[in-house]
Amino acid sequence: MKLKYLLISAFIIFGGIINAQEITTEKVKESEFESKKISNDDTVTIEELEILKEENEDLKKELESISENNIEIDQDTTKVNNLSEEIENGKYNNDDDFYGIHFKDNDDHFTIVIRDKSKLKKYKYNKPRTRFRFDMDFGWDGLISSKDPQEVGVEYPDFDMWPSMYYGFSFNSKTRLFKENSPVHIKYGLGFKWSNYRVKGDYVLQKINGRPEYTLDPVGRSLEKSRIRNWHMTLPVMLQFDFSKGNMDTGFKFGVGAYGGVRLYTWQTLKYTDADGDKVKLMNRNQYYMNPFNYGLQAEIGYGSFSIVGKYELSSLFNVDNPYEYNAWNLGAKFSF
Repeated sequence: MKLKYLLISAFIIFGGIINAQEITTEKVKESEFESKKISNDDTVTIEELEILKEENEDLKKELESISENNIEIDQDTTKVNNLSEEIENGKYNNDDDFYGIHFKDNDDHFTIVIRDKSKLKKYKYNKPRTRFRFDMDFGWDGLISSKDPQEVGVEYPDFDMWPSMYYGFSFNSKTRLFKENSPVHIKYGLGFKWSNYRVKGDYVLQKINGRPEYTLDPVGRSLEKSRIRNWHMTLPVMLQFDFSKGNMDTGFKFGVGAYGGVRLYTWQTLKYTDADGDKVKLMNRNQYYMNPFNYGLQAEIGYGSFSIVGKYELSSLFNVDNPYEYNAWNLGAKFSF
């Protein structure tokens, strides 16, 4: 490709030289012809002399213009020759260093502009070190117990994972560590999350003898829904490896981190149909001995603005001695904007 530009440049330059020489020769011949005509004419008037004088002045200006063009063509020829020597000496062996040859054309001549990428480094665009991100995530909630249900001696309900959905959002800052092309980032912010734990059957969470217990509905209602919902404010921190070539969150990425939070409130929802066939929904706000603080580990992997995220709470769901010893987990999808 470079050789093609050099051949084009040489062709244009030598064509310009030949054209300039032909113009000069024609103008000189015309001048000689007019001079002979004047010398052989014995009856030249003053008006004719003035006209010839003006023509000679115009010819002089054209010759000066041609001379200037020849000087510029010589300068362009020198640039091309110097570029050829630099290429032969291996200065532009690396394609990343060679930015290109650009031709600027006008009516009379052309100019070759040689741009070296190494000379443009001071004008290089610097990517911002820190960017703001708004994240939205949703997925499934689950509970893991460290105790054997057969040894607990209390009702042990089964959780219905599919309708046990969580959703949340967070405001984050993402800061690049080390040099500009480093993939290492730290992400931190403030978030809010709503967790839902839905049980199968007619079980209700109650406070019995200073501890939480699931029991069959004491009223004997056939429950269509029995759900506990927690609302937390969280502070997530993640070490993230972002391999995006341009802006953040445009390529492959993964990260690991931790989080901590504060429970804002808890309520239990019960839905059933009464004896008259009416739908009834009861919402009871109560602490139910829920842990006021939560903390855990998190990890994510994704591409661009989309990620798969997983979380596991190291803190127990309840903050008192209880027969369940539940630990919560989440698995879901996250979108960053």
